[in-house]
Amino acid sequence: MLGAGQVLNAVGFLGIAHEAEPFKPSGLPVEQPKLKGCGPYEIYRPGQVPSSVFAERRGGSHDMHVGPAAGKVCFEDTMCFFSLCPNSVGKLNAPGYGPKVSGWLPLEIRGAPPVPMEDEDEDEEENCMGWQYQPGGGARLVALSLELVEEVGLCLGDEGERAKALRQSLAVFRQQSKVLADRWRSLITRCCHAFPGMPPEVVWAIAENAEQMEVPAGEVFIREGDNDEDLVLIEEGLAVVEKTVANGDRPRTSVAIGKLGATAIIGDVALIGAALPRPASVRAVNFAEEWGYESVKLKWILRLPAKAVSEVLQRFPGALGGIAARLKEAGNFLMMKLPVRYEVVNGLKVFEGTDTSFRKEVAAHGKRYVCTIGETVADANRPEDCIYVLEYGTCSLENEHHQQMEQVVASSAGSVFAVTDTVFGIARTPGAVAKVVSPFVAIMEIRQKDLTDALQRHYDRRPPPFASKILPNQSSVQHLVATTDIFGKVSLSFVEDLCAGAQVRSYMPGQTLCIQANQDNGQMFLVRGGTLLVEKNGRRKNETSSCLGDLMILGAEHQRPSTVRAQTLVFTLEIPRSAFLQAIDKHPDERRQLENYALQTIGKHEDQGAGIKWPMQKCAPQRMSYLLNLFAGCKLYDPGESDWKRLAEESALLVVQGEASLVDEEDREVEVLRCGDTFNEQILLGISGASSASGLRLDLRMPCDLQFVSLAVWDKVVSDFPQDQDMIFRSIRDTMANKAAMKLHGTCLASPEMVRTSRLMRFLSDAAIEDLKQRLEPVVVKPFAEIITKGKADGVMYILMSGSAYVDEGKRRRDFVAGQVFGEAEALGVSKAYNSTVYAANLCILAALPCADFWAVLQDYPEDCQLLEPLCQTGEEAQLESRLENRIFQLPMAVELSMEFMAMLCEHMEDAFFGPGEAIFRYGEECDFAKSEMYILLAGEVDIETELGVVCARLSPGEVFGEGGSMGAPRRNSSARAWASAYVHCARIHGSSIAAAIKKYPQETEWFDDLRESRKEMNADFMARRNQWLQQSVMPALAAAGILRGHAEGFLEDVAAPLIDKPFGAGEVIAHKASAADAMLVLLEGEAQVESQKGDVIGYYGEGASFGEMAMLGLQDTFPATVRATVDSRVLTVPATALQRALKLPSRLPKELEEFDRVLAERREQVEVGVPMTVLPIAIAKDDVCARAIGLQAELKTLKTGECWDLLPATASSGDCFAVVTEGRAVLELASNNARLRRLGGDDTCPAVPVMPLAQGDLILEGLSAEFACRVRALCSLKVHRVRYIDFDVATRLESCPQDWLARFRMLESATRKQLEHRGGAAKGVVDALQDHVFNQDLMEYGGRRQKAISVNRKIKYKQGSLVKDLSMILPERLGRMPHPVVARPKTWHTASIPRQSSAPAGLLSQQERHKLKVMQRWPSALDQLAATFPGLSREVVAEEVLKARGNKASAGGALQSKGSPAAQRPRSVRLPDLASRR
Repeated sequence: MLGAGQVLNAVGFLGIAHEAEPFKPSGLPVEQPKLKGCGPYEIYRPGQVPSSVFAERRGGSHDMHVGPAAGKVCFEDTMCFFSLCPNSVGKLNAPGYGPKVSGWLPLEIRGAPPVPMEDEDEDEEENCMGWQYQPGGGARLVALSLELVEEVGLCLGDEGERAKALRQSLAVFRQQSKVLADRWRSLITRCCHAFPGMPPEVVWAIAENAEQMEVPAGEVFIREGDNDEDLVLIEEGLAVVEKTVANGDRPRTSVAIGKLGATAIIGDVALIGAALPRPASVRAVNFAEEWGYESVKLKWILRLPAKAVSEVLQRFPGALGGIAARLKEAGNFLMMKLPVRYEVVNGLKVFEGTDTSFRKEVAAHGKRYVCTIGETVADANRPEDCIYVLEYGTCSLENEHHQQMEQVVASSAGSVFAVTDTVFGIARTPGAVAKVVSPFVAIMEIRQKDLTDALQRHYDRRPPPFASKILPNQSSVQHLVATTDIFGKVSLSFVEDLCAGAQVRSYMPGQTLCIQANQDNGQMFLVRGGTLLVEKNGRRKNETSSCLGDLMILGAEHQRPSTVRAQTLVFTLEIPRSAFLQAIDKHPDERRQLENYALQTIGKHEDQGAGIKWPMQKCAPQRMSYLLNLFAGCKLYDPGESDWKRLAEESALLVVQGEASLVDEEDREVEVLRCGDTFNEQILLGISGASSASGLRLDLRMPCDLQFVSLAVWDKVVSDFPQDQDMIFRSIRDTMANKAAMKLHGTCLASPEMVRTSRLMRFLSDAAIEDLKQRLEPVVVKPFAEIITKGKADGVMYILMSGSAYVDEGKRRRDFVAGQVFGEAEALGVSKAYNSTVYAANLCILAALPCADFWAVLQDYPEDCQLLEPLCQTGEEAQLESRLENRIFQLPMAVELSMEFMAMLCEHMEDAFFGPGEAIFRYGEECDFAKSEMYILLAGEVDIETELGVVCARLSPGEVFGEGGSMGAPRRNSSARAWASAYVHCARIHGSSIAAAIKKYPQETEWFDDLRESRKEMNADFMARRNQWLQQSVMPALAAAGILRGHAEGFLEDVAAPLIDKPFGAGEVIAHKASAADAMLVLLEGEAQVESQKGDVIGYYGEGASFGEMAMLGLQDTFPATVRATVDSRVLTVPATALQRALKLPSRLPKELEEFDRVLAERREQVEVGVPMTVLPIAIAKDDVCARAIGLQAELKTLKTGECWDLLPATASSGDCFAVVTEGRAVLELASNNARLRRLGGDDTCPAVPVMPLAQGDLILEGLSAEFACRVRALCSLKVHRVRYIDFDVATRLESCPQDWLARFRMLESATRKQLEHRGGAAKGVVDALQDHVFNQDLMEYGGRRQKAISVNRKIKYKQGSLVKDLSMILPERLGRMPHPVVARPKTWHTASIPRQSSAPAGLLSQQERHKLKVMQRWPSALDQLAATFPGLSREVVAEEVLKARGNKASAGGALQSKGSPAAQRPRSVRLPDLASRR
């Protein structure tokens, strides 16, 4: 019915009707245009697209008992994409999918029928639309054309005020027309598939109510869980569909399941009125980078309000004729899971008070069906009268003139109406016609005849008809709520108030009702229809309970313990927690009943109620936890709200989910509060809020779930637990203390790190500290309150963990910050009472340790008591003087300084304790005249160290130190360190007190000047003695160390500068096996033995030996064996810091730095490849533990060609060694100064006898070789690795060392030893044989004189004629058979020659000699025969030919013939004169 004021044919009026013609449905499938790179709908997990969104969907073949993993989506989550956009099913299916509509649906507007005259006045009064009916029916219309509007609006020729107003109105008209026309075009072009056949005039009516919005990228414009039924059309841009999924016990996360492009429609007409929360969220995004095309971002959306669409469809019910079948399908799908008929009948007021059996029979006869929009449900003219129960949708009751008399909307349990009178009441609108005005309705029809029959069967006497009463149309769900376990024992009035806020919801298959570890509105779900799935930590099961979230609504849980998902279409009745709290306030008597239910439920299911809690709830009674959660609600706060700012100042808060920030006064973020963190707990102790106590305030930068607990609520809860209040408040202090300790040290209050904050306890044993940490008590002090009081004898030590404190005495104020300790002397017992009063500047959190607890623990640790013994002795002596100032005045320095000066000096003075070896101040620290501190030693001893850490003096109690920095020195010129034997007690004098005292009494500085001069003289004397020790003892020892051998003297001096030695008695361990090592040790005096883990002696170190070189280089962090002094010894420690210091000095040359870099690289490479052991022929793997250990200790020696290397004897300070040739060739030779040996070997400077050749993989036994005085001479570039036998034996005794290759090494070692003994002895024999006689000079002189005498004598005889020249000595072969005139010689002269290979060392024969030797061994007969045949050729030439012929005499003889015949080579006979006859 269209009344006055309605506009018709707006599309034709604007002249745009023709634009709809291309989109008129033709009954054929039309391919919709797609955006470049993406269609309107795209799902990330492509699979089987459902044939219809209104059908139960299963996950296929996957295991129904396995849920999704944490942070992952499952099949059901993906299906929420189709529930969010039902129209996507048609787009993603085959082109022929969907209804077939040809042309526009018929639209015809007619005049209304005439209204009877007697009804006109009544109608006018009842008409709420403000218009009247035309007498006689019909309507009067005003026809407007666009030309008329333009003509009136332009007012051509008129310039008056009215004309200007008309022109402005025309401009507005044009603008509005353009906007509406654009919206209409968007709907008619993009939504034709969603509203097939809908006339353009109806589309215009919808467009008039549409809202066009611009959405920036990143904004969520559809949020999951919102009760929003509007239709949203994406006009331009892209969006992503996100589903919220469980992430285990961590906060929920959002996962993208699909994308939406232009023309995509969110929502569906069929779901308007279904109370369906959004199944997923939609967020505008920019996919330019991901898809690789031009930047596309969501820009415009068109929102169609559900209420406006419903109103348009009520006016044009036939507009949905194109999807009538789809609406029917949706209605049948919904009706399948509606509550059972008995439950519906049981909730109707009309049957209230009847028997259960009667209601069951009525329900059994009820008939359910679905009607779509425009259909008639009931008509008074029907022959049978019925009662109708509207379970879903909306109906309109109209009279015969099509006037709406009443609108019936389905309530939570159904709405009742009738169009005729019934036995249970008269109709509210008799004679009316009921029509469907929502997309579809679900109706249960109860016939009058069935009601009458049921009354007759269940009642003895038929009750009279209720004609006098109007048929009640209300329904109730109280019976549903009252039958639950949680509300089964509460009063009916409580249930009524609870149901007043109940809401009906429906969920599509796969949609989540709640998510694990999520903090939502805390509503309780009553399942009325459908089935659910429960998922938790990857497991899934069917949920049989009809009540979910009972602990959430009671406040016993903050987070959902599991994810609940709709397996089918599900109808629920949801009771918000706000409605529950309102009911509790109205009915406080029901609180105890509900508390008992919560406690019993939590006790049955320990995993329930175990969500985010306050830290103090962990040790509190369970009932208190419930009450706290009940009265202190949890809420999701948005940063734009103002409530949380007020609550944060006056309440303690717990972060349930999300993140919040704590900022200071300048809005700088100080701390981030995450899930489970708390803030402002001091309010629960009665201390004011954050801004006044700690100077911090809360700041929300993102939505966050918070729980605020005010002091009033806390007192209300705690008052029910009077016996547990001490424990509860202690837990609050513990919580605050643990938070402060975590910020200070990263640990809790009861931790060793917190105990070690005090210098007094830092050096106690670990066991004592473990016991002491349990004695720490948390203390919370409000701002400006006293922490300790001057003169009060509490005997408690305090560690300030959070906040700041101050001392305000005298003229100056002293501040304390977190981490500082006060009251140590009082806890130790050295002082009876506190020396000053300390105030809290703001909220202070401290850890307290009473003196009694301190000593009660230390009684079990005598070694720790021994460390504190010097302090305790001082304390006993000072018992008469309770104040520290009085004890200072008893010292000798107080006699020499004035009393007034000492009094100002001691202002703000405090006790200071230092553990054994702890640095009091260090060399080079910057000093300030008014800030640097001075110390007076009260107990123990203090070592004064030089810049390099060398102790130059030791101070005794009563002495002053640190005065230089306090008197104006720019930096500390020495370090002060507590002695290593026990604790040290000092009086710390602050620089401000020193400056004030000197300013008032400048004459007192003379005492400090005298002290400084005397200490200068002592330092000079010490340095002179030390320099002498360095030059005489340290420098030679360092120069002999293998790793430092060959370095410049200046470098060694830099290394030796900070070194000190340490004495060790006989039997004392110098280094323990597996103990930490970072230094090289040099044995300056004495002797030490190396022991294995079992105590066996491996070897000995002598004076000058060094070990631990790799630890100094940083390549080894432990000692491989135990080293024990066998006699009184002194050991020089060369730490890695000393070496690094020397290397970093500016005077270092680049080549010195490169040398150490080379050594490090070499050692790392040796370890990696197992050199030198892997070079030996013993089949050892490079990853062998022993090979790596030996490679780490092996020393590399590189020799150039001709360079010689002297070997170490077995008596060396580091023991015997062996070497391995890893690269190159060399010769082991015995050097001598005998020039006659030069032809055998050696070099130009020193002759030598070769002993044995050396090649890669050969073993050199240095000790044995040194016995023969051998050396190694390189024949080419040579690399040799030296290994000490001690290092070798230590490595082979490792537990992880395989012993398979060790036997092969011993065999190689034995063979090398035998060969070296044989050849070394032979070489030594050659040298000894050719050694000059001791009287060689005298013999040479004698021989010269004798030869000279013989020569003179012969000349004389020759002149006298009595001497004949002995020509046989000149040509012995030419004498023939003539005998020697002097000596008769045999015919053939044989010389017995010694074979060279038997006398000369192997390897020194020439090539011809080696060939001759080989032939003599293999073919001796052939060699002798051919040598006799060719006497003119040498045996070497003959041997060469025999070798070439492989022993063949004929072949070798032929070759020798070419070199000369035997006759040719035979010497000619010479006839000599007969000398005898001449005589």
